[in-house]
Formats: sequence, structure tokens, C-alpha cells
Amino acid sequence: MIGAGHALVQRVLAESLGRVEVDPRTTPLAPVLQPKPALDMAPGFADDGFFAGPSQDVLASIRHVSSFMPRLGLTFSRLEAIPSAGESSNIDMQPFIDAGCTGNLTACVSVMKSPIGSAAYCESEVSKRVDKAVAIVKAISQLPDQHCALYLLRFQVGRLDYIIRTTPAASCAISLKRFDDCVRSAYENIVGFSVSDPQWDQACLPTKHGGAGLRSVSKSSAAAYYASRGATWERCEAIFPDYARLMDDQVRPVESHINATVLAECQVPPLPCDTGIPSQQRISHSMSSALALVLQQQAEPFDRARLIAYSAPMVGRWLAAAPSKTIDMHMTGAEVAIASSLHLGVDVMKGGCPCRFCGAVLDSKGVHPASCMAGGDVTLRHNLVRNILYRYSLRGQLNAELEKAGILDEYGVFVDLCRPADVMIDAMDDTSRGHERVALDIKVINALGAGHYLDTLDGPLVAAAKYREQSCNRANVRTRCAAVGVRYEPLVFTTQGGCEKHAEAIISQIADKVAKAECRDAGKIKAEMLQTICMSIMRSVAKAIARRRPRARAQAGAEADALLTEISCLEEPVDD
Repeated sequence: MIGAGHALVQRVLAESLGRVEVDPRTTPLAPVLQPKPALDMAPGFADDGFFAGPSQDVLASIRHVSSFMPRLGLTFSRLEAIPSAGESSNIDMQPFIDAGCTGNLTACVSVMKSPIGSAAYCESEVSKRVDKAVAIVKAISQLPDQHCALYLLRFQVGRLDYIIRTTPAASCAISLKRFDDCVRSAYENIVGFSVSDPQWDQACLPTKHGGAGLRSVSKSSAAAYYASRGATWERCEAIFPDYARLMDDQVRPVESHINATVLAECQVPPLPCDTGIPSQQRISHSMSSALALVLQQQAEPFDRARLIAYSAPMVGRWLAAAPSKTIDMHMTGAEVAIASSLHLGVDVMKGGCPCRFCGAVLDSKGVHPASCMAGGDVTLRHNLVRNILYRYSLRGQLNAELEKAGILDEYGVFVDLCRPADVMIDAMDDTSRGHERVALDIKVINALGAGHYLDTLDGPLVAAAKYREQSCNRANVRTRCAAVGVRYEPLVFTTQGGCEKHAEAIISQIADKVAKAECRDAGKIKAEMLQTICMSIMRSVAKAIARRRPRARAQAGAEADALLTEISCLEEPVDD
């Protein structure tokens, strides 16, 4: 009913002013104004709209629609006459007042919910929108479920996308910053720790650049405004030929800001432009990529490796997963806090205490707990990923077998005890010959751990790729498997959530088989698999860290030892 009402308002009024032709399949509901008014614009959206053009044509239009609106049950809730010259206008406002209008000589008006006019007016109008958005963000931050709160928080910047596409950031910078500050405060309240400015910059990056996908509305505003102006420039010039002369002062600073931020190969052309105008998404990607590079260059070696590791493909999939306990896609508040701390490089514990399982010294960044071979966490993490692939292989009718033994041994004799197949499945590609089987060997490595840290500095998945090759060559497993008609495929994942390209390819093939068996979309199934794997890994790592956090007594003992050591160093030496 509401949609029908909006269609009635927009269609009937436009037809009555001659802006659109009457649909021959319908009966005209209102007379058409003759002669047709020379309006420059008469847009309408929902129940909002305006007429723009010479004053006499606008006045004639108002009088005309006012004459038949009561018969249709329509009234104006607000009707303003706004001379474009403001107080300098010489238009006689009395006829407009007699027609039911109120005069507005400030030259400030909101058109389709977008403020136009002085910077103070724009700031004031945007502030009202921000007030509503801030109230929602604060309410989200108080939700009892931290995972749900974080998931919802990532979508709140979209509430202001329309504003930053239609209003220059310079006209509403204070309000945009207030919203960003509120989102930052909400994030800190949800995860339970404060973040530094570089850490917040990382959190606002897309997940593909190592961020948490929160976005900053202030930093997104330049890309949004430039893309919007570029997409509408030609139409605006068709409506008003002097558009470029009047409006170029607003877009030039935005162009300069974007080009000062992005890399040389990603520069945007000045508007108007005959070549393709880059989209908001493309410009935002270029700006995020440049910021990620700056953060890496300014970081210390470990933080640089962390930023690189968390920019690997498929990292951050857990952030995009809708929280649900029903389908086991939910994280506790403690798990969310630990996973977020690891992501941004925040300390997860006080280092220096021994690991309760292996005795090694714990670090504050959680590197050792994610790699510790004692305590069973690594085995559990491996088995979680293995079981996910096994279940999907069964759904894809791939004749899956779990932990098949005796592949490389004489039948009935188990001497080697080498089991290269965590999951054994049928070959999935058309190039396979005969009844070739594929042995999927699951590997989950810590890209920041010993033996992988330096490789990670060379690229997001360099350590995973090297580990795959090592797995193939260790004990000549690949050749020995091939000799018995089995293709050996190590699938390498990282504790940060990364997925090596060969593992992703196998997952894509399994998803295709499941899609064919269940008549579903393969892309959605692949996304489900990757999200489930990433979620399982992140929860496992969080639990491993929680299990190794020093207990209060052990922590107090370590602090006492440190204090005694410090005191002994301050004692004066005794002369012999």
C-alpha cells in the first residue's frame, strides 16, 4: 500500500506537469498543465520531491497540483519556496505565500535528504543524521553477545553512504569524525581492549588488505563523492549547462586528496572525463591498498609480518559469517576478543611465563600458543579441518574415507605407519585416468611461528606454499603415492585463516561436486566451506591461548622474580 501511494504521488504529479507521458493503459487521474511549464528538474523519491526552474513556471506548477491534490487525498506536509539567489533575489515572494508556501531566503535546502547550502547548514543537517546513527551504534555496542555486536557493527557505515556520496566531506567533516569516533568506541567496548591509531587504521581496512572491514566514513567520503559526481556529471550538464563552472570548486580538492593518497598507477582523472570513471569501490580499494602498504612500511618486522599474514586470501572469513549457534558458527566473547587481538597485534597475555604444557617461554602476542605441539590443540585443530572436508566430500558423493591406513604398506602389514590421506576421495577432474584416488593431507601452520616468520615477510602465503612443497618431498611421499595410483594433495591453511591456492582449488572442486549432488550454487557452498574452516581455526587458536594464559599465582610469581632481579641489580658491589 505504501509503495502504491508513492507511485501515485510520483507518477500522477509528473504526468500532470507534462514531465512524463500519460501511460495509455491507464486513465489520467489529473489534468495536464497547459502550456507545459519549463521546469529544469522535478524529481521525486518516495513522498519527497521538488520543482526547479524559472519562478513563474514553478509558481504555475504549485498552483496546478494544489488544485487537484485534495481530490486524490493528497496534501503538502511542507511547502517551501527557495530562491536560488537567497537574500539577493528580486523575486516577489507574495504570490508563493498566497499559494501556501513559506519563504526561505537562506539558499539552504535539503534535496532528497541531501543538504545544499552553506557549510554550517550542511554540518547541521548531517549532524541530525549522525545523531540517529550514533544512537544505533551505541545500542549495538551494549548487546550481550559480542560476536553478534561485532557482526552488526561492520555494517553501520553504510547508513551514511548516501550522505557522503551527495555532500562534500569538507561540509560535514565534524559530524563524520564524530561518527567514526563512536564506531571506534563501540568496537573497543565489544572486544574489551583499546586500540592505537595504527591498529584502528588497520581495523578500518577491508579484510583483503588485512583489516577487520569496519571502514571509516571520513576516509571513504572522498571516493564516494568523486564517484557520485563522475557518474552524474553528464546528466547534470544536460540539465544545467553551467554546471561545471558552478560546481568544479567542490570536486577539485577531492580529486587532489585521492591522488595524494593512492599509488601512481591508480590516479583518478579530473572531472569531467571522457574515459571510464572509476567506481567508488575501485577507488576505495586503491586507497585501502595504499594505506595498507604505508602501515606495513612503518611497522616493526613482527608487525609487518602480521599485517602481511592477515592480508592473505580467505583471512577474515569468520568476520563475515552471520553468528549462529544453531549451525555452529558462533564465537564466545572471549574468543572474539582473542581473535581480534591477534588480528590487530594487541597483547593477549603478559609474556615471560612458561607454557604449562611444554615449558617454553610464552610471548605476549600469542605466537607460541598457536604453534605449541603439546596439550593437544594442534591435533584438535587439524582434526576439525579434516572433519569439515570429510563431511563435504561425503555430500559430494566422492566415496570419502577418513584416515585410510595401509596406503603405502603391503596389504595387511602396517610397518611404515605413514598415513598421507587424512581424507581419501575419488579424483574430481576429467584428466584423471582410471580409478585414481586423491589423498588429502591437512596441514595447519602458524605463518608467524618459528620456521615460517621470515617466509611470511616475503608474501601472505609464501610460508604456506613452501610448506606444501616440503610436505610433498618429505619421505618422497608424492612419488610413493603416485606409484600406487594415489595423487597426494597437501592442503595448507594458516592459523590466521589463510588458505593456500592449491587447497582453495581442491575446495572449489569439492564444492562443485556438492552443488551437483544437491542442486545448489557452487559458489555459495565454497563460501560456506571456507567460512566454516576459518571459524574452526580461529576458535581453536583462541582456546589454545586461553588455556596457556598464566594463572594469577604464576603471574604473581613471575612478577616477584622480576622485582627481585631488579633489586639485586641495584645493590652496590661489595669490595673484595
